[in-house]
Amino acid sequence: MLLLFQLFLATGLLASFTQPSSWKALEFDGVPTNRIAYNEGSMTIEVAKSSSPLVSVFPAAVKVREATITGTIKGKLNFGPEAIWTKKHDDALLRFGLIEPGTKKLSIIQRLAAPSWIKTLETMFGGKIEGIGKIRCFLLMPDASSIGKSRINPMGDIFIETIQAAPEADGSFVLKISFPDEPLITSGLWLLADGDDTDSTFSVTITDISVSE
Repeated sequence: MLLLFQLFLATGLLASFTQPSSWKALEFDGVPTNRIAYNEGSMTIEVAKSSSPLVSVFPAAVKVREATITGTIKGKLNFGPEAIWTKKHDDALLRFGLIEPGTKKLSIIQRLAAPSWIKTLETMFGGKIEGIGKIRCFLLMPDASSIGKSRINPMGDIFIETIQAAPEADGSFVLKISFPDEPLITSGLWLLADGDDTDSTFSVTITDISVSE
């Protein structure tokens, strides 16, 4: 993995993330998990009133200037644009996050009370960086009128979220992120499709995830 990462780095393309070896699945306590299927050159996340993140850890922190995710949505979220980010309407077709390195770590007391996914996430990054900083999430949401909205997630201030894109009428989407002025120091990726709050059933087929300097 390290050698492959170094080869991609030499060309400016950090990696292409549609293989099972790229991701580790986490589970939210008490929430049904998504089903993940990998095919040649693509991955499909099936959501059935469920939610569970995928995390990819880089061998070393890198400077990211651009990321692009392409794919197709089948199905929908069970709410309209007026309900976005209201109580019990906190789902998204896709959350793509860039994980920044940081200095925060759970204290002994915090670790006893923390959800299992947070402890697993910290363990995943603990051997490579001092800790985890913010996770900057860029969202794919059903309605284009919401694009540009941003917030700090009230369920966890580690997540800074921006609605970035919406699918076309045929379900296809391109979610593109760029940092033209200052690249974002990134230690890994966060990928989440969730429909648990709204009892939604849909699938996300991703044909390409590319991250570059």
